[in-house]
Order: sequence, then structure tokens, then C-alpha cells
Amino acid sequence: MSFIRTQGTELFYVSAPTVVIKIAQVVELPEAGGGPADEIEVTHLDSLMKEFIGGLSDNQPISFPVRFSPTLHTALWTLKNSGVVVPIMIAFSDGTGTPTATAGAFVPLTTRSNLRGQAFIQNFTWNNPANSVLGANVTLRPTGLFTFTPRT
Repeated sequence: MSFIRTQGTELFYVSAPTVVIKIAQVVELPEAGGGPADEIEVTHLDSLMKEFIGGLSDNQPISFPVRFSPTLHTALWTLKNSGVVVPIMIAFSDGTGTPTATAGAFVPLTTRSNLRGQAFIQNFTWNNPANSVLGANVTLRPTGLFTFTPRT
């Protein structure tokens, strides 16, 4: 059985038609890429029990802490204030390769497993506990379908 280590997982976004930015110093990515589907009731008079079909899914927000650096994270703060939706990618550590972009979208990456979609920065809060370093908590709000691509 093979496993993918979490160390080496990276988070990227597309900031311009051919520019990919790595979100540096991410401490952890607790959950991403999933959410419950709504249920649509289709019960009728001949039904013996309630009947349902699946409705639209809602990808849950992706929240993660970073060790804040003005050089590395000021662009995220600016992006949060703009509300712009950007392509994002979580690239797992089971391979190598840095994502690239063309026409404002990621070029499919096959050298490492990845999850990609669109999101905007919903929240960006500062975190400065005593006896620590300045941090920030970032929340991405996914919009639309996310695609998982396994490493080939």
C-alpha cells in the first residue's frame, strides 16, 4: 500500500495569465475539495418511504494558517480585498513539478497528484500570540467544480 506524505504539499494560485504564485509557509491544509450534496425530495403518493436524489454539492471553505511574511503574503491580502476569483491548485508531494499557467488557467500537471479549481479569499485574519511569530489565517471559498488529477 502506498501513501502520500503531507510534507511537501504546496498551494498555488494564478495571479496573471501566465503567472503562478506559491502560497508560502502554509502550516497545514486540514480539509479541501469536498462538501455535502443537497438532497432533493422526490417522494410521491406511490412511495413507501421518502425518496431523494442528489442535488448540488457545496465545496466547503478551505482554511489554513500561514507564518506571515510581508514579502510573501501581501499579495494575498490585496487579493482578499479585491474579491477576485482565481484558479487554485493543491499539489501533493507524490511527485515533482511546478505548475504553470496559460491564458489565466493552470496547465494540467501530471507529474504529481493535485486538486484544482477556482476560489476567492473569503477571509484573512492576523494571528499574533505571545512567544510566537506573526501568523495569518486564510480562508479560500471554492466556487464551482474541483478536479482531482492523480500522478501518472
